[in-house]
Order: sequence, then structure tokens, then C-alpha cells
Amino acid sequence: MKRALILATGTYADSRITALKSPVPDAERLRLLLIRDDVGPYDVTMLSDAGLMAQRVAIERYFQSAGPDDTLLLFVSGHGDKDADGDLYFLAQDTDRDLLSSTAIGAHFVSKQAARSRAKQKVLLIDTCYSGAFAKGHVFKSGSAAITAEDFGENGGRGTAIITAASSTQLASEAAAEGRMQSRFTRHLIEGIETGAADVNGTGNITLDEVFDYVRAALRREGPGQEPKRLNAIDGDMVIARNPIPRAVPLAPAMLKRVASRNWETRAAACIPLAEIVRNGDRQRGPALAALQSLGEDPDDRVKRRAQVELTALAEQDRKKMSFFGDLAKPDPTPKPDPIPDPKPDPGPTFDTATKIFIGVFAVMVIALLVMILRPDKDGEGTDGTDITGTSTSSTSSSSGGTDTATPPPVFGTGGEEFANYIAASTTYPMLVAACNKDFTYSAAASCFELGKAFENGEGETQDFAIATSLYEKACYRGHAEACAYASFRIRPDKPDRSYLLADAACKQDNARGCGYLGYNYENGVGATTNLYSARDYYNLGCTKGYSTACGERDRLNTAMGVTTP
Repeated sequence: MKRALILATGTYADSRITALKSPVPDAERLRLLLIRDDVGPYDVTMLSDAGLMAQRVAIERYFQSAGPDDTLLLFVSGHGDKDADGDLYFLAQDTDRDLLSSTAIGAHFVSKQAARSRAKQKVLLIDTCYSGAFAKGHVFKSGSAAITAEDFGENGGRGTAIITAASSTQLASEAAAEGRMQSRFTRHLIEGIETGAADVNGTGNITLDEVFDYVRAALRREGPGQEPKRLNAIDGDMVIARNPIPRAVPLAPAMLKRVASRNWETRAAACIPLAEIVRNGDRQRGPALAALQSLGEDPDDRVKRRAQVELTALAEQDRKKMSFFGDLAKPDPTPKPDPIPDPKPDPGPTFDTATKIFIGVFAVMVIALLVMILRPDKDGEGTDGTDITGTSTSSTSSSSGGTDTATPPPVFGTGGEEFANYIAASTTYPMLVAACNKDFTYSAAASCFELGKAFENGEGETQDFAIATSLYEKACYRGHAEACAYASFRIRPDKPDRSYLLADAACKQDNARGCGYLGYNYENGVGATTNLYSARDYYNLGCTKGYSTACGERDRLNTAMGVTTP
């Protein structure tokens, strides 16, 4: 099992310790990346701006509870400092600058807990930094402010790898990127995994060595001033993530030779194994499909017919998948008749013509009433703007006058229909599609978000909630807080735990809607233990940030709890 503990501290009670803007947002982006199914998934625990005792307990419990088959990743981001003896400490929110030994977390403590753990593979990623103002006036016995792997002592124990950012000033560690302050080390760490660029050998897995090499090369390209350090005491390669964007593997030379053969029989015979490769869906699927399509336009009709037979069979297979997913995405609300009974049933009582007419009219009225009840509320609000919090268990509308959507249409995952509809959108929204897939900037995230809304509202070729959800999550991973909130709402019925994580991520990025959704999650036990006080607080937070529906939910909950103030 893959498990991760993320400790991020950016604010400090001691006014002499410079606040940092990047640790908590960067750690949040790392958490959202690690929980992805196509990356880990990791079971992630994260503490933001926590005190000394909370962090020490979390570290000890994390390493003690691990089993021998677990892969552990500890990520620490914030300030680091050394005492007069050169010992390294990580600063907690309540650290006293003058009392590091008793109020900060010693690197030796972390190393000892890691060494005691039963897990065979452990990696420590340390992105602690010094600000110029904070380091001023300090005299280091070692003569250097740089953090190195050796600071952990005793090599961290067998089975433990350590990578440190080795930053010496705040500016070397924090820099403006994509319109926000980011840690250079963590930015490249996330980049290497999310884009798959760290998977230099194209195996589909990203090892610790590959991540280190990628981050070091990226930092060197940006110029001197920050050189990461590594100490590896793990036997063999340690795979820390899967490549979410695996590169296609070319067809074997023997297969390519058959496709390009001058003998029509050889080319025709190649169609069957090519179709098998496409069906298996491995990393050769794309090249195999391209080769089969080229044979479908072969100048020899015999080869063309053979290839088209295989392409037709593949299309039929995809059509069945699309039909299956389509049924889940858009269920038919019309009542289905009962199965036809066996032949020769008991005829039962007979009726005259007037009675039959009366029964017929009555049946029509009942059906009309059912249609009115089951008809979707056309006045309901969706992603165009104002209210998709979801109706609480004890209320059907907020006091602000908006009508909440009870639950979103079911999210049916991914499949042939999602891919086909996304391709269709390329002709409807070519600029948005191109911008969404261009890079990993916030601008691309905004394009993915707008494209998701278009799919959800049916503003084009088709209305597809699964594609919308996928695009919202894609935008979320790239730092778009509003997209995190939309994704949280979409997957709420089917993936409550993930819904909670996404709402939490949105709220921590000061997104009002995300805070309101987090209130709903706490009130209704969606991905979290039901807690009305937390629900009320998050509704209030969403309200103060500008989400009007959260104000109504807060007031309703206050009334139910007998509270007159937020």
C-alpha cells in the first residue's frame, strides 16, 4: 500500500520567523496529485500550519503503523534551521526561534522514526527553506546554511531514501510562477510526475532516481543557487508513482515489416494481430490502430477488406461500451411496463365499453401526474452559476431563495463514449480543447474548466456529465480552485471521500463555493464524520467569501441548532 504524510507550514506564531506563501498551496497540489488513481493512488494524510506536538505525533504514528509491504512517502515543506551545533530542525507553527531543540522537529527524530518503521521502502522529501531575513544574524557552526541528506544522521537507516531541496535563501526556494508563489523544488517535483516527463525510460513507472534527476536538471536549467541532495539507502529501484501520461510504445520491428511488406497476403495477415493489440489496450494501442487504419486504405482491395473487417469489429465493440455508459449517464425516467405474463392467463372480469373508457381516461391522468412528478426541474440551477450545493437532509431550499439541486446526475466513469464525445468536441470547441491540452499552466486549467461547463450544460455537440467531471478534475489538478469545487459536487454521490478532498482543496484556496460544499459534506457525512459545528463553520466561511447559498444554509443550521450568531 502506498501511504504519504504531508507536513506544510507557512505561518508562524513567532513574528521573527518570516511567513512563506508556497508551502500549504504547493502541498495541496501534491496531495491532489498523489491521490489520483493513475498516479498512486496514495493514502494521504496532510497537516497544514500545525503545531509541534501535532506534527511529532503524526510522524511517529505514521511510521509505527506501517506494515512491511507499505511504501511510505514523507513530504516536509516550510522553514528549516540549524542550531549552534549544526543540527537541523523543521519549524512548526508554534516554534520559538530561540528554542529550536524544544519547540522544533529535529531531523534526527524523523530519521529515528523512519528507521524503526517496518516498511521496507521509505522516502523523505524535504523542501525546507531559509529566508534572507530569518537567516540574518545566525552563525552556523557548519559554516553553511544548506540542508543536506547527511543532516539526518546514520544515513536515515536502511530502506530509507532522502531527497532535500538544499535551499539556502527564501528566494532560491520560493519564486513567482504562473501568477503565484511556488516552491521551485516542489513545482518541478509535481511537474515531473504529472506530465510523465520524469519517466525518462518510458516504462510507465516513475522511480525515485528518475524524480531526483528530473528535479535536479530542471533546477540547474533555471540557474545556480539551489542544488538538491540525495542519499539512497534502498536496495533496487523504488517506484514512487505511475506515469499518468504514458508514452506510446512503437510496434515491434517485425510487425512494422509485415505492415510495410510488398506482399498483399503478408499485409492482410497483419490485420488480425494488429486488432488484438488494439483490443488489449496496452501502450501499443495507438500505433497499432494507426497501422490498421492505414491498411484500411491499402491500394489492394483484398488487404483493404481484411482491415475494414477488423476496424468494423473494433467499432462495434466500442459502440457497445458507449451504449452501456450512455444508459448510465442518461437514465430514461419513463416507467417501464411489467414483463408480459405467460400465455393463456386467467382472463379475469370483463368490462363494458363505458367502464373501459373511464379506466382509460383515469390511467391517462395518472400517467400525466407521474410525468409531472418525475419531470426534471427546469428551473433548477446548474453550473451556470449560483447554486449547486445540493439539498441538505433537513431542508429543500436555502433562505436566500435559491433552489438547490438535490443530487447531480450519476458519474459513470470513463469509457468509449467519453472519448468519442471528447473527440467530437474538438470540432465544436477547437480553441478550448487545444488550450486545455497545451500545457500545465493556470490558463490551460481555465480552458479545461470552461470546456467542462460546456459539456455539463450541453452547449454544443452533446451533454456529457462524465467528460465534464473529468475536465473539472483536470483543471483542479492544475490549480483551478473553482474547478475543484465543481468536481466535488459532481462526484459526491459516487465517490464521497474524493468529493470531500476536492471540496477541501477548493476551500483551502479561498474558494467560497468549495467552503460551502465542505459544509454540506460535514452536515451530511459525505466523506467525513457528520459534524454540525464544522458544517456551520464552513457554511459561514463560504458565506463570508461571497457564496450566498452558504449564508442560507448557515442560517438554517443555526436555527436548527438554536444558535443566533454564526
